[in-house]
Amino acid sequence: EHEKLEQFNEFLAECRADGTLETLTDKWTGDDEAAKKLRKYDLKGTNGTLHVSAVPEMQPMSYINDEGLTGYAVELTLDFAEKYGYDVEFEPCSITSAITGITSGKYDILAGTCSVTEERKQSMDFSDTFYRGGMTALIRTEDISGGSYQRAEVSLYEQIKSGIEKNFIREKRWKLIVQGIGTTCFITVMTVLFGTVLAFLVCMFRRTGSRLANIISNLYVRLLQGTPMVVLLMILYYVVFGRSGLPSVWVAIIGFTLNFGAYVSEIMRSGIESIDDGQREAALALGYTENSAFFKFIFPQAALRQMPVYRGEVVSLLKSTSIVGYIAIQDLTKMSDIIRSRTYEAFFPLIVTAVIYFILAWILTLIIRLSVRLLDRRNRKHTVKEAV
Repeated sequence: EHEKLEQFNEFLAECRADGTLETLTDKWTGDDEAAKKLRKYDLKGTNGTLHVSAVPEMQPMSYINDEGLTGYAVELTLDFAEKYGYDVEFEPCSITSAITGITSGKYDILAGTCSVTEERKQSMDFSDTFYRGGMTALIRTEDISGGSYQRAEVSLYEQIKSGIEKNFIREKRWKLIVQGIGTTCFITVMTVLFGTVLAFLVCMFRRTGSRLANIISNLYVRLLQGTPMVVLLMILYYVVFGRSGLPSVWVAIIGFTLNFGAYVSEIMRSGIESIDDGQREAALALGYTENSAFFKFIFPQAALRQMPVYRGEVVSLLKSTSIVGYIAIQDLTKMSDIIRSRTYEAFFPLIVTAVIYFILAWILTLIIRLSVRLLDRRNRKHTVKEAV
């Protein structure tokens, strides 16, 4: 790692000497937006791959536009990789995730800007400085003194129209929202499938009657219920699977599956225990085995009773996925943050995101309700046929 740092500092010195840094500074801090594009790179990868974390809210250093991840630090990193024979894998993430990834060894480089302090030097290595910025205060336009600024009166319709154009139409930013919706739905659906299966297995494991099975199951449930979800995700991503190369989306699915399975197993257990034990005894008296009595009579009734709580747990899961940005996943909430970092619109993207979550939750609830109705009708027909 120190070899890469020495190479990068050597590269910076050359760029400073031949004027490349000055050219890049003028390009990315200037007003000519058409010039702010990345050229095509021929990355050989003969010396390996650089895993680079890039904070997509750090314009002009690293940000996302209609062509993808771009910026001053991104171009500088690509120039370095091309010259020294590296390939590059960029991973957009928050500054907190980037720092955690650097200190854990998951990332080689943080492409962006930050202040260098002696305390921070104890945790990570910093390259030589390639850009020195200034300090700017942000204030509301209403607070500008002197009365020289007057905000034009704009109708609500015009505000909404302007907000849509700025946040979603410009640079085709609506594609970021669509991509975020897809990621959020994928994580939710896969977690529901795997988590429900895991919950059922845990529930069946408890039914064995073994004391050891109960101890293991209770330990698993209590551990997952007592661990904050964001902490679990970060442990899985940066510690357990830190160097495995497993995509962050699947790390999130694993984490949410463990959490969802713990809660739903308790829901299933409560539903099963709510069925009167007389039904099991009646089934055994009619010649059914213990397992057939459970799967034919007990579990179907318990499943219907637990559905309202299960439905609420699924909706809660959907909303909980909004934290996956902590492990470098571009979900719906993270995409909204990226748009806000470009436009500085404080509320419009958040309101739209909240509406989208509401619609997704409503669709999920509707699907589960329809599934319950179909299962209930099928069970009733099956019961009638057996009675006849």
